[in-house]
Amino acid sequence: MHYEIVIVGGGAGGLELASRLGRAFGRRIGPERVLLVDRSHFHIWKPTLHEVAAGTLNPQQEGLSYSILSRNNHFSFMLGELVAFDPEGKKLTLAALKDEHGEEIIPERTISFGNCVLAMGSGSNFFGTPGAAEHAFVLENARDAQHFQQRLLALFAKAAYSQGKQLDVVIVGAGATGVELSAELMEAYHEIQGATGS
Repeated sequence: MHYEIVIVGGGAGGLELASRLGRAFGRRIGPERVLLVDRSHFHIWKPTLHEVAAGTLNPQQEGLSYSILSRNNHFSFMLGELVAFDPEGKKLTLAALKDEHGEEIIPERTISFGNCVLAMGSGSNFFGTPGAAEHAFVLENARDAQHFQQRLLALFAKAAYSQGKQLDVVIVGAGATGVELSAELMEAYHEIQGATGS
């Protein structure tokens, strides 16, 4: 497979670039010229991940489908995770896609390109906070947020059925995500208390 422009990463920057290029060139030269690659089916705006983590936003309902966005904006979309990048050979490799049972659905794929933009975002910085990197949950994508939410719900249930058991949540960082997550967690806590009568 060959594409003139490949964008790896469907965050705000990668999605905006794919959409603009698709609208500018896709109708004229075809959507098969611009490819967006992401490991998720849906785009979730990163500043809303705290809502997913607290359970106040459903990513399947609120997320934007890359397939629909690609069709509406005249670019191609491919589900996959980058496992190898060869800038000199102008090719990249995507991991095989597997179902929930680990069965391979689509084998590893190699894509050649004219130009490639790596827009995979950045990672969390713990700024040397002892223990944070080893023990903290991060909110980098919807999967992280959903994992946090499932763990939190399990801990809420455990605390509700253990007399005198208190649930402590520590948030590392008081930036926008940390502050908004704390507010969403309090809202979720009050909703759960109201629903369980505890």
